[in-house]
Parts: sequence; C-alpha cells; structure tokens
Amino acid sequence: MKRLSTYITYLFIATIVLDGLNRFALAQDSDPVIPNPLTADTLQELLDRLLTLLLIFSTPILVLLIAWAGFNYIVGGASPERRQSALNIVKYAVVGYIIIIGARVLVSILKSVI
Repeated sequence: MKRLSTYITYLFIATIVLDGLNRFALAQDSDPVIPNPLTADTLQELLDRLLTLLLIFSTPILVLLIAWAGFNYIVGGASPERRQSALNIVKYAVVGYIIIIGARVLVSILKSVI
C-alpha cells in the first residue's frame, strides 16, 4: 500500500512538472505579458479598493467582537474586571471601525477634490 501511495505521489509531481514545462513552451510563441495583479491603474483606485476590502472584512469582525463582548459581559457576573474588559472590547472595536470608515470617507473626499 505504501508503494502504491509513493507511486501515485511521484506520478502527481511528474504531471505537475510536465504541465508547467508545457505551459512554458507554449508561452514562448507570443510576447510575454504580465497581467496587473492589482487591477488598479492609479494610486487612487488602489487605495479605494484596499479600503473597500478592509471595510468588507472588518464588518464581520466588528459583529463578532461585539457578540464576544456581550457574552463576556453576561458571563462576567459580579466580576467588575470582566465587565470592564467586555466594555473595553466594544469600545475599541467601535473606535477601530470608525477609523476605517473615516479613512474611506477621507479617500472619497480627496478623490472628489483632486
């Protein structure tokens, strides 16, 4: 069984290597073109897209942090340290989200001015 898995592994690696060589050989027929991975032509577009992605990823994180803080607040019971820790989590999460939204607004304002 071990021999069979070793054989399959070598066959898989050889397939990947030969496929890569084949693609390299076919690519020699035309001028090499490297596509732009950022898909943004200007710095403004790049900042706009990065801030949009940051906003998209930070929204669920904000919701999860608020839910986690609520859980800690409820479970904290009579412990003032745990309750204060939960309140700090909410405070810092909201402040961070406001900063992200502020950056997005600032870029939009600068884009309209320039």
